[in-house]
Amino acid sequence: MDNRSADAGGERWLELSVDCRGSAAGGRRMQDNVFVQISSSIQYRVINQSADDAFYELQNPAKQIQAYVFCVVRAQVPRMTLDQLFEQKDEVAKIVLEEPKKVMGEFGYTIEHILMVDIIPDPSVRIAMNEINAA
Repeated sequence: MDNRSADAGGERWLELSVDCRGSAAGGRRMQDNVFVQISSSIQYRVINQSADDAFYELQNPAKQIQAYVFCVVRAQVPRMTLDQLFEQKDEVAKIVLEEPKKVMGEFGYTIEHILMVDIIPDPSVRIAMNEINAA
């Protein structure tokens, strides 16, 4: 988990990098029994009018956001095949954005963007994919 900040026109944006990995084989198991690791980047900030809530309500907002992202990814990814995940990663990012955005708004934060940065299949699957592409 990486946490960076940027100031855009007086608004302080925070960036959180989240790697979603499961316990089995180091990734999330998908519908086609492929394990994947998913890296995402989340941009969020404190809502100016709710700065007091943001400061006093949560001790570690980055961990809270990460927990919601993990929860939604665990619910969505197993329903898909690897091909579907690659094809629909922007739609998955929108779904992943909804729940944390709603919940974190109550604590004085807004989440603006979630970008699925990397989808990493299990090494044996990557080798098989490379062999198919080379043929």
